[in-house]
Amino acid sequence: MIINIKNLGIFILFIVGKCDSRVINSSQCAQSSRIIQENFKTNSKKIYFTNFDDYDQIKLECINMTDEKYSIGILKFHSNFKTELKSNFNFDIKGIKYSSFPSISLYNINKFNYNSRNFLKSKVIFSIYYSFFNFNEQKCDLNQTNKFTLFKNIYILQLFQVKFTQSICPLVFFNLSLEQFGIKYITNTIILSNFILFKQKKLELNFELNQLLFYVFRIELSNRTFDTNVFLNVTRVKFVGKLNSIDGLLLTKLKRLENLTFNIVNLISINFNWIKTLNVNLDKKIKIVIQEIYWSDYKFPIKDFCFFKDFPTYKNIIWTLKDPKIFVNCSCVLFWIYGYNRSSEICENVHDYKTCDFSSILNKCIDYNPRKFVFIQKEYLLNQDFEKTKDFNFLGSWVKQVIQFVVPLACITGLFINILNVLVVLKTLEILKIKKESKNCLIYKLMLYNSINNGLYCFVMLFHVINMCPIFNGMYCFEAGQTVYAQYYEILMVDFFGSCLKSHTNILSMIISLVRYVMLDKESKISHFIIRIKKFKNLFLKCLFFIIFYFLIFLTNIDKLNQSVINYKTDEWWDPEYFNIPTKNWFRKSVFFENTGFFTGVNVNYYIFIFNSIFNNIIIWSILLTSDMFLLVKFKSFINQSKKLQQNMNNHITIKRKSQEYHHKKVLMTFTIWLNTSVLLFLRVLDFLSSISLIATNALDQFCRFRGKICDDLLEFSFIFSILSCSYLTVVYYTLNKPFRKNFKLFFKFKSIIPNENSTVIQS
Repeated sequence: MIINIKNLGIFILFIVGKCDSRVINSSQCAQSSRIIQENFKTNSKKIYFTNFDDYDQIKLECINMTDEKYSIGILKFHSNFKTELKSNFNFDIKGIKYSSFPSISLYNINKFNYNSRNFLKSKVIFSIYYSFFNFNEQKCDLNQTNKFTLFKNIYILQLFQVKFTQSICPLVFFNLSLEQFGIKYITNTIILSNFILFKQKKLELNFELNQLLFYVFRIELSNRTFDTNVFLNVTRVKFVGKLNSIDGLLLTKLKRLENLTFNIVNLISINFNWIKTLNVNLDKKIKIVIQEIYWSDYKFPIKDFCFFKDFPTYKNIIWTLKDPKIFVNCSCVLFWIYGYNRSSEICENVHDYKTCDFSSILNKCIDYNPRKFVFIQKEYLLNQDFEKTKDFNFLGSWVKQVIQFVVPLACITGLFINILNVLVVLKTLEILKIKKESKNCLIYKLMLYNSINNGLYCFVMLFHVINMCPIFNGMYCFEAGQTVYAQYYEILMVDFFGSCLKSHTNILSMIISLVRYVMLDKESKISHFIIRIKKFKNLFLKCLFFIIFYFLIFLTNIDKLNQSVINYKTDEWWDPEYFNIPTKNWFRKSVFFENTGFFTGVNVNYYIFIFNSIFNNIIIWSILLTSDMFLLVKFKSFINQSKKLQQNMNNHITIKRKSQEYHHKKVLMTFTIWLNTSVLLFLRVLDFLSSISLIATNALDQFCRFRGKICDDLLEFSFIFSILSCSYLTVVYYTLNKPFRKNFKLFFKFKSIIPNENSTVIQS
């Protein structure tokens, strides 16, 4: 059930359970609403608080849930912006019964207090999402231990997408006992550097930890990234993600360590020297668990035997798989790693053990170079450097980082250039009007409309930067870009209006090319057709044409309004590592139903997006390309005619010299036109390929199904080429239009590299 409560600010309370009002009827809790959603499948209620700005706005005493047959299992608090968790905010509400190990999740926290006493008398699962791990100042002295109460009565502590911005006093874990401590992410890249650092104090913390879950990406496991003083008594450590290197001696300092877990990619992508160091310096046996990831493409083949040949020599290390049942039919490599006794317990085909000629295989490993080992999976590839993997999420974030820097520069440049275009074209139209050369006004009016259109496009895309977030909580991730208003701007202005402007400029560019064609060849059928349209005077039909024209542009881009959904960041499935804000919903052919856990039904948005992409990215682009090529081919034919005319002229010296000069200017102008138009076509081709290739890849194998973020980032890469092509149109106008070129020079006193004003190539 959902209850809307307003108290100085607005927050929403979701309660899943019995369908009746749970808000006390008092003056303090007067602004309450009725339940609008219910679920009778569980007696454990979920309570969500959202859309508040400060924890002082939340009055938990307004909740009346004294019915003993119901208990609260989940509490979630999601503020609009990052805010402080006050030390006096208490989750221990009178009259509320909690289930065993209730889950409390906090979102968007920017500051904690070491001396907080927020939590219940019973053990809780405490999760922090999308926050900054900052603390108010507190002396980090042993005689102050009674003031470090923040994590008391916590059973499991989880930090997801949390940014560590300062060194933490280790006393916050003094005398604590946790079942699990999860940290996501510890990383060191150009996009985000995030380490959990502790103040260096020689203290015995007596911090008992059963499992440490480390989500990592491209870090070196060393004293800088892993504090053995704090995690001294950890029993199990699991690394999820990519490690660049491991200090084996560091792990020997963990005196209670019994279990290390790595995924297969991590294990074999780093030098094995750390295992040798760990094995030699251990005074007891520990278990290293190999985590299975997409095992369907890797079965420990015999060709990779040499890579694993030293595993049995590590006597203090017990090798095992996370789920040995996957490999009940063991290969010779697994037989070698397990040994006969363990193989007889795990492998159903233990009778094949004797068929493995290990002596012969080992002889082949004498000249083996492990750096040439190549491990191939569906999702991962280790190259001959034996260090790199395909990481789509990092690639997407890196692309977004490039876009975030390039787009503002391109937009500002494009906006300036198109404003200049408007001024130049207006001046040109004014001069043509004075000279009464109205027949040449059409192309300049089209250039004016196109420049205004491109300027608007650059202006809209300039503010798109606010919404760009290469990696959550990263240096260049604006909090304002994650608000609901910013998401609406992204959907309405960037996705929809920006796409309409892009379609409009493509069509205008196509019409401009056709008008140029008419000016070059007024006798062709196409020219006669366009001239007849130009002479058409019926105002009603003209208005009807423009209404239909803009309606079609609207219709062919209307899918953008439903291509993204507003993300309130309260959905349990949402992870900023895989989805952007707002969240795209066109990547999947089928719809995910949470009740069944399967992808069923048809995602109409996906097929509408594909249809409109074909129209906007293929059909319109192909017509535009054809019109530009038509113009270039026709212009070249005029040059050939000029050449024939020169050959047929008499041998009079003066006439011949003038003819040669004229032909030289024609050739130079042709080269300039071909060069500039080719650059424009090249930018349009890159725009086309960057979008259509991703769409085609997703259509073939659902590449974007679980990689929404990178697909969104790569699709945005086409924005750069669109904006650059908007700016480069000025060069084309300057090249092809003599009056434009003349008025442009009035703004900038420079000598043109284009042939002088006597050139009569295009006198428009």
